[in-house]
Amino acid sequence: MRKGCIILVLLISALSYSCTSSSMELSTADVTDIENIFIETEEAEYSSDVETIRYTLTNNTEDELDTEYHRYVVEMYERGEWYTIPFLPSKYYPDIGITTHAGKTSSLLIDIKKDLGKLKKGKYRILHPIGSYPSVVYVISEFTIS
Repeated sequence: MRKGCIILVLLISALSYSCTSSSMELSTADVTDIENIFIETEEAEYSSDVETIRYTLTNNTEDELDTEYHRYVVEMYERGEWYTIPFLPSKYYPDIGITTHAGKTSSLLIDIKKDLGKLKKGKYRILHPIGSYPSVVYVISEFTIS
């Protein structure tokens, strides 16, 4: 009886995780071209077993750019729409502020394996927020998982 209960609990946990990790919501991000501020991934294409993706945030303005390190969003293009990929449950993100000085570039790292799990083949984009609520806009960089 005890063995059966443990298996049932494991099965329910697996199903719950599966539903959570695959439940993507339609994107509502305000994606805007911001003159002189952009992001770019190191590669245009990654393998399906990628564990981390590094991207740069470039500030070609005359002002300092303050933003938060862990506020990025990853979305997948599917059926003609962009869908937000949810972070894995129980993931804690400290509010780490970064400043990208005028004319400089900051390097940021996304831990795909720990934050999002395995990504399936397809077209993706990283959105990095600029500004603060309620006037947040996103700069983007697209990449492919093959």
